[in-house]
Amino acid sequence: MNTDQPTQKSVYHLGATNGVYIGALLSVMFLTQSLGLHNTLLLIIGDLLMIAVPFVAYRLLVRDHDRHTHMRSVSAVWLDGIVTFICGSITLAIVMYIFLRFIQPGFTVEQIRNLIDLYRQLHSAQGDAMARTLEQLIATHQVPSPIQLSFFMLWLTSFAGSLLSMVLALIIRYITRRKMHKDYL
Repeated sequence: MNTDQPTQKSVYHLGATNGVYIGALLSVMFLTQSLGLHNTLLLIIGDLLMIAVPFVAYRLLVRDHDRHTHMRSVSAVWLDGIVTFICGSITLAIVMYIFLRFIQPGFTVEQIRNLIDLYRQLHSAQGDAMARTLEQLIATHQVPSPIQLSFFMLWLTSFAGSLLSMVLALIIRYITRRKMHKDYL
């Protein structure tokens, strides 16, 4: 075996490794947003973490693009991003489930009650109708369970992350081509 060249890791290995970082970021973002409903500083931190997600994902994908020669195509970078967000979404879903099921089991109903109060304060027919609908949701026990919300978030984050990854892969390709063109001149 030639030890002069670094080993080429599969795109799935790279994405799973990146998924640990994205998963941690998304989980901390969820927790700060959820706990920030009673603490403005946590809410601001959660918002900043939300803004940071595309930039962190970009840095992770660029790192893989630059370090591994088999990661130079748009499709490889995009797949890296898809795997990154799927793995990160799994971590987020687990954290979200634990939070909603064991740490704050009444969180969802509390948020629905806050929405009911908000709609009542609008003093409009549409607001009152929406408040009645939400009250009926609670009364008939149709509030989504923690596992349902966690799976919904897993799919939503995976899908949104795959779209973000496509855009980032195209940006990385564009920047790389411009850089190569400048180096050629």
